[in-house]
Amino acid sequence: MSFFSFVAKNPALAPLFVIAGTGCVGAVSFPAWMLMKHPDITVNRSNGHPWEKVKQDQNTKLLNMHKEFFDNRRNMERPKF
Repeated sequence: MSFFSFVAKNPALAPLFVIAGTGCVGAVSFPAWMLMKHPDITVNRSNGHPWEKVKQDQNTKLLNMHKEFFDNRRNMERPKF
């Protein structure tokens, strides 16, 4: 019995498989995206320090509750140490 014939016999299970499949794809793709794009995670050390490339007004968080904080930092000078 193939998967599609099983779903054809039980159509009420189709949303369950779609939602579970979407969750599995998201559970694999989000950590892969974090490994490739997030500046706090370094896998390849040949590109230096990626967190130094973050601009002063750039948000690196997934969820930001205070967007005006980064808007206020947009025109500030870069600090010199």
